[in-house]
Amino acid sequence: MPGGNLVTWAAQSVRSVIFSIEFDNLRANELYVLGFKQQPSGFQSAPPGTPFASSNATGHEKLGFATLQMTPGRIDLSIVPSQSQNRKPGTVPELVDLGGSLDLIQQASTAVCAKVTKVSRLAFILDLVKSVTSQADANALLSEVAPQPIDPESIFDYLLQYTKKYELRSFADIKINIVYRWAATQVQQFVLPSGFGISSIPTAPTSFYIATVTLDVNTIPEITEIEAARADAIFRELREKIDVVRRGGPIG
Repeated sequence: MPGGNLVTWAAQSVRSVIFSIEFDNLRANELYVLGFKQQPSGFQSAPPGTPFASSNATGHEKLGFATLQMTPGRIDLSIVPSQSQNRKPGTVPELVDLGGSLDLIQQASTAVCAKVTKVSRLAFILDLVKSVTSQADANALLSEVAPQPIDPESIFDYLLQYTKKYELRSFADIKINIVYRWAATQVQQFVLPSGFGISSIPTAPTSFYIATVTLDVNTIPEITEIEAARADAIFRELREKIDVVRRGGPIG
């Protein structure tokens, strides 16, 4: 059972996913304003006549770079570090304020749900990361928080997913999945010399490794219809579950 404390891990992104066919009649830039309370700085509509194409609205929030992506029947909201945040060689960018980022996505998701009457599925997702210099170090970090030990010397590519169903306190008729993923990945980072333009030749790549843990809490797919008015309470409980587990609490 997962039980390792993840409070020292940095956040790489906070995301939510909302499924509803009612969103198909709306525009990504309008929903961005509703969720993030300001106009997007970028907007790309879906190409006409292209099935399943996505449209995107993006903006620079105080906490990072926000995106609202629309595909048929689905909306994804996310906050990731801005390009200027924590750009240290040998590390990946990190969100500067995890609590504020969780609040932002929770509030934006609830606001967006107010535009529809029914949703079919909701998800709240936190991606945590630590940068290290070797595969063995990445595996050792994962061993501290994964439900089973990992041999830090003999395993070179590791991906584990653990799923458990959990009953919501707010609504007895809705259950959620709690999905955990652990992974170790090698990263090559290219850096342009300071003061040079985009045509400059980058420096030799810095090679390092990242250990990642994803906490994905979502309503089970067997439930096909949820009143959108319930989204506020559901997202609050999904967020609460992420906070508890991140601090070493039990799954169920």
